[in-house]
Amino acid sequence: DFGNIKSGQKVLINGGGGGTGTLAIQIAKLFDVEVTAVDHADKFGMMRTLGADHLIEVHQIKAYFASWMAMILSLKKSISRKP
Repeated sequence: DFGNIKSGQKVLINGGGGGTGTLAIQIAKLFDVEVTAVDHADKFGMMRTLGADHLIEVHQIKAYFASWMAMILSLKKSISRKP
């Protein structure tokens, strides 16, 4: 049943420009869902053509997670210092 996809849902497809990702975009659009695809900017045109509604450049995700992890580690250090 393709992961219980229902019309109107939102899905995030990491690697949307790859072999499996391109298939996932097309299947998701068959179910009338809002698709956000993540990959390199040079694949944006293809992913948009396949139906992706929103596109995120993979390096933006990596930068986001790097800053997120730095914040968590900083919080962990400050919490462990408290008596």
